[in-house]
Amino acid sequence: MSSEQAEVRVGRCCLPTAAHAHPTSRALDEETYIFQEPQGRAQTICPRKWIHHRGNCYGYFTQRKTQAQAEEECSRYGPMATLASIHSEGSSIVLGEYVASQEDGAYVWIGLKDEERNGRWKWSDNSVLDYLHWGSYQPSYSGYCVALGNSRGFEYWYNYPCSYQFPFLCQYQA
Repeated sequence: MSSEQAEVRVGRCCLPTAAHAHPTSRALDEETYIFQEPQGRAQTICPRKWIHHRGNCYGYFTQRKTQAQAEEECSRYGPMATLASIHSEGSSIVLGEYVASQEDGAYVWIGLKDEERNGRWKWSDNSVLDYLHWGSYQPSYSGYCVALGNSRGFEYWYNYPCSYQFPFLCQYQA
């Protein structure tokens, strides 16, 4: 297990396998789980069925929305909440496994898009584009918004028209 994978904090309710559960998590109420960090670090609170990874809470939504509608839904979780951005192979693996454990479709929106249609892809949270994980023959310029594809554990990215409706993955800083 990589060090990035080891940082995941998941409540027992959230993923189907006990291997992913964090032994110090407990329910704060029906909608929120609290995760006790090791060595006396601050506790992290994420909504129920969300995961904590590298300082962010990530939540998967099954409702099918356009990328703009998904971004709007994510913003309901706070001023800095957006569609997810992915910055490393370790995060790609962790988030891919999380989505696969709850997934009910072939594609899932993340926050990468080319709004100006000029080949300059940007994250919706304005973070640095420091990692790419395109699927085969991607980007194809058949669309300007990016979704995780279900091949190989939701780790690869595919661009689609932003008007397509997919489930989506939100994030906010914990």
